Amino acid sequence: MDTITQQLISFCRRVRNDLVAIRNALVDIKDNLQKQHESVHENQEANDHSHNPPPVIRAELQVPHPIEVQTDPKDKHKTRENFKLLVSTLTLLFVAAYTFTTLFIFCATKKSADAAKSSADTARLQLRPWIAATSSCLIADSFYRKVHKCQWEWTEKDGPKPPIDTFAHIKDREDVRWWVAVINTGQTPALRATLSAGWCVSDKPETSPPILTDSGCTPYGPTPGRPVFPNADPYMKITRAFSMPPSQYALIRPSEGPQTKLVGQEKFFYLVGESDYFTWDDHDPKKHSTHFCLVYDPAPEFSLRYCQGGQTAD
Repeated sequence: MDTITQQLISFCRRVRNDLVAIRNALVDIKDNLQKQHESVHENQEANDHSHNPPPVIRAELQVPHPIEVQTDPKDKHKTRENFKLLVSTLTLLFVAAYTFTTLFIFCATKKSADAAKSSADTARLQLRPWIAATSSCLIADSFYRKVHKCQWEWTEKDGPKPPIDTFAHIKDREDVRWWVAVINTGQTPALRATLSAGWCVSDKPETSPPILTDSGCTPYGPTPGRPVFPNADPYMKITRAFSMPPSQYALIRPSEGPQTKLVGQEKFFYLVGESDYFTWDDHDPKKHSTHFCLVYDPAPEFSLRYCQGGQTAD
């Protein structure tokens, strides 16, 4: 339970105690008024009996005393009941108004506290580091060794641009070069960041792609832990070369989406990986992980694209 909630509960308890005290005070006032009214009435009757003069016969004109209208006891009882009803009604109205005001203050305070907590959570998420896969490459190693560039980095001075559909142009036993890099897209440094990645040949669809520990995957890493600063070089990167028999290259089919169907022994080609890192917090550093997946699907500029599954970050 947070501090604001505890303060609100304590405030509501104080309000409830104040309401009980006010109600008790009003009841005491009503009883005192009733006792004073009865005492005055008794004193008046006693004075009337003690000061009533004896009858005197005089030979003079006497003006009779005004006739006093005696109050019926039933009327007195009714008056007291009406007074009690008035006091009870006023007490109820006061308590209702006080309760409504307290509830209004409670709701407004809770709303402000929730808004403040939401703003703090949003600021924390914006300021923390976020590791994400930023670039990748799949190219014949003979081209890569010339200028150490991927197809989308190739310029006219580098010569003829390598084909995007890499597996359709691989020579017998020629190595294939791949690499993947990650970057910190957050606002604070990621500490002790590591990167593991690898390539997989699998018949799993891209909505539920393989992971590094699956059969058919060749993992590399993790890299040594190091800080990765926000949106700055150097990126964390893994690059490797591999080769397969031409018959296996021929079985790799581009994934054109989850609806792509494999025929016979056809497979999809994936680059998958994960990065573990810690937040910038001296008191309680928290570990976070990012998992990514890229699938072979040649397009005008790139050999790989992001999978429709296998992308997670916490």
